[in-house]
Amino acid sequence: MNIAVLNQPKSRRTGKDAPKTDPRKTRDVPVWDPANGPDHSTVRMSEPARHTKPETPADYKPARNIPEPPEKSSGRSTCYYIDPIDFLAKEAEGQLELNVSLRYLSDPNVIRIEPQYGPVWYLKPEGKRTYTVFDQRIQYADRTKTVVAVKPFARSVKLRTDALNALVLNQMPVEDADRVQLVTERDLPQWALANFRLFHSVRNDRHWHCYGELLRAARSLVIPLPIDDFAKPWGGSKAVFRTVALLIFEGALRQVEPGEIDDTTMIIGGTTQGEQQ
Repeated sequence: MNIAVLNQPKSRRTGKDAPKTDPRKTRDVPVWDPANGPDHSTVRMSEPARHTKPETPADYKPARNIPEPPEKSSGRSTCYYIDPIDFLAKEAEGQLELNVSLRYLSDPNVIRIEPQYGPVWYLKPEGKRTYTVFDQRIQYADRTKTVVAVKPFARSVKLRTDALNALVLNQMPVEDADRVQLVTERDLPQWALANFRLFHSVRNDRHWHCYGELLRAARSLVIPLPIDDFAKPWGGSKAVFRTVALLIFEGALRQVEPGEIDDTTMIIGGTTQGEQQ
């Protein structure tokens, strides 16, 4: 992605050493008000530890997508979206899970998203065998896979989801995934969500005005310019804004500093397609 990511290691401490946090005292990320000026807050989601366990149980059976749930209402709102990778309609259980899907679809290294991945079996500390179902499995171009648990921050603290993820990761065969990732609303600032929605929409266009010419211009852009100035030879940002957004997604252009992308956003020539910042 062309958005700065601050890699902050997440604690895996459990038991009496675990930090005590009262979920009732946590706060959601405040909604950004454009009247306060540009939002340059940092995307805080870090890269989880990679799974390196080599042995696989003899009776191993790969996890598979769970069957369709019964029609009985669970009280959740279901969201549907078009995956621009395979152009299939996919399902997300609620707005937060949809936002996380858009986050991964904004990473050019992601080549596949599998919603509702499981069951993934593991042993509880008391020895009981059980399973969990992850909200998504993400596959990357480097052939690694990450299973993702999506939860509101307060609920993840209450359920100690990080500790559960560490337990599952320690037992999970590498055929299932290389990493386990917890994502909450705190990992998704408002400006980033706006960009994720833009990238998702643009990728589904399947046709982009003046793409080849803009790509060549992007490769030679060494001085930062607002998008509107960069796009003037092609009619300005109103004519080719969505093509410029696609080039930002691909890495041919990059933002000078984090923030919601609009026609005033400062951009400069970026990296090769698929290379993260």
